[in-house]
Amino acid sequence: MKSEIPLKHLLRLVLPSLLVVVIPLAMDAGMTTRIFAIPKLTAMHVIVGAGLLAWLAVDSIMTPHLPRRIWIVVSAWLGWLVITTVFAQSPARSWFGSYDWQLGLLTQMGLMGVAWLTLISIRDVRAARVVQWAIVFTSIPVILYGAMQFFQLDPFKWQGCFTAQVFSTFGNPNYFGGYLAIVVLLTLSAWLDSNKMSARLGLGVLLVAQAWGLWVTSCRSAIVAVAVTAPLLILWRWRFNLWQARIVLLGILIASMIGTFVVTTQGEKIVEVLSARGDSEIRPLTWGSAAQAVAARPWIGWGLSSFDLALVDHATPSFTARMNENVACRGQVIDRAHNIGWELLVELGAPGFVLWLMMMALFVDVMLSAAAGDVENRNLIFAGVLALLSYVIHQLFNPSDLGSLIIFWCVLGWTLALSLPRVEKQNLYARYVMQAFLIVAAFGAGYGLWTWIGTLRK
Repeated sequence: MKSEIPLKHLLRLVLPSLLVVVIPLAMDAGMTTRIFAIPKLTAMHVIVGAGLLAWLAVDSIMTPHLPRRIWIVVSAWLGWLVITTVFAQSPARSWFGSYDWQLGLLTQMGLMGVAWLTLISIRDVRAARVVQWAIVFTSIPVILYGAMQFFQLDPFKWQGCFTAQVFSTFGNPNYFGGYLAIVVLLTLSAWLDSNKMSARLGLGVLLVAQAWGLWVTSCRSAIVAVAVTAPLLILWRWRFNLWQARIVLLGILIASMIGTFVVTTQGEKIVEVLSARGDSEIRPLTWGSAAQAVAARPWIGWGLSSFDLALVDHATPSFTARMNENVACRGQVIDRAHNIGWELLVELGAPGFVLWLMMMALFVDVMLSAAAGDVENRNLIFAGVLALLSYVIHQLFNPSDLGSLIIFWCVLGWTLALSLPRVEKQNLYARYVMQAFLIVAAFGAGYGLWTWIGTLRK
């Protein structure tokens, strides 16, 4: 039966996909013109808070039926985020004295809130299509802004090492590549599902524009991610076997872990070889320093958003020497690991890394199991799973940014909504979760606004 989508519900559906444009644009304006002295996360707290508060206007709740194991692992993950934030250094310093740790925790809570908002907002396949098309159309202004940068039509230009690459609204070509690693998969899925020639033509043009944007970013990790996942999307639509899909994903995970370990242990040799070819790649040496930081605090970690602090005292001599070769980088450390595994291990410790793997594995298993028995939603679920996988592959070599992380969690909630049965009655657990997120979002919005005002006064 065809369902109607009220205007308020429609606005809530497109909100998460619009965040990925609004926030990077605000950050870009602040970092290029210096007119808006906005902390990177302030806009996110305010907008996510407003999105969650919009949920109060809903008269009834149709919540998805989340398996108990998901409730347990997500609760453990959130609990560990709080624990590592409070005790990463000391309760007095980490909770009351560190701006970065507090913002890191609020960011993670806000991102989970985006996933939850998307999850509870999608009530049927039609609503899921609305979100998909909203995300696809959101890429149009992003690509256009990238073209303006490429052809030097934008009056606000980045200076320095990024001038030869397109970064669009994300302030970094690798961040732009991470965004495209997700959006290209969703656009390709929409193109494959379209029956009208006009829709296929328009989506085909958009796909070409996205591919061009991805190519001119020169972001190798994003290009590899799309090259791996796009063929899988097409193949799985033709022939799908649950165990084959699990084996493929497990193989990719094991291969990435082995590759990361090899590069970490052989970092100095790899850098020497690359240097002889003219590529001053710093990532292998960064991972070696990250291993030193993990060895110093393997269990509790150093706290959210503290990767650079951890590397200050644990940078290897090779890493320090390499950084000092560049005058602009002398005496500094890289603030991100450029590998999701090492970043989680440094900031959250081994328990946090294991909990993240367990949570993502449960999510993906629920999605693939639903795709195995649901012919109607199978294609959309495939697109969601592979978009998430594409972004994770990209994160093996590059850090995530706020804008693309929002779209990642939005797609995660979107795919889960397609994979879970709906419950007609109200769910008390879901209401408690919503109330908790409302409190966090309200605190984050107020904290961010207070910080922004304090910044403007300086």
